[in-house]
Amino acid sequence: MSIKKYLEYSKYLDVVEGYEDLGHKERKDKLASQALVFIARGLYSKWKLPLAYFLSASSTRGLELKNLINDIALEIGLIVTAVICDQGSNNCAALKQLGCNKESPYFEVNGKRIFSILDIPHIFKNYRNNLLKNNL
Repeated sequence: MSIKKYLEYSKYLDVVEGYEDLGHKERKDKLASQALVFIARGLYSKWKLPLAYFLSASSTRGLELKNLINDIALEIGLIVTAVICDQGSNNCAALKQLGCNKESPYFEVNGKRIFSILDIPHIFKNYRNNLLKNNL
């Protein structure tokens, strides 16, 4: 998601926040304009929990996104059953690099299947916008 470019000093971390920072890589001197947020959600009870966020100067590329998905799935200590995202080109590239396709819409982490699900409300929104744009 797009964010306002902004710098702020964190006394807690003793660091200036607002620069590109993808966690596993070094921070860059570029001001961040995008935020990537990973959120866990319960399947059988109603809860949501932000797991991690990353700041970048542009959209996160597919390979970086793939690595972040793998790292988070391994580290969070929860049983991950699915990853949900929109049909953005970087998201689709990451899913493809993870091994997802139409015949096998899942990838494996530590021998456990994690299914990829496209965000249905976002698909409907795109469908509606295309109908309106093309006067259909």
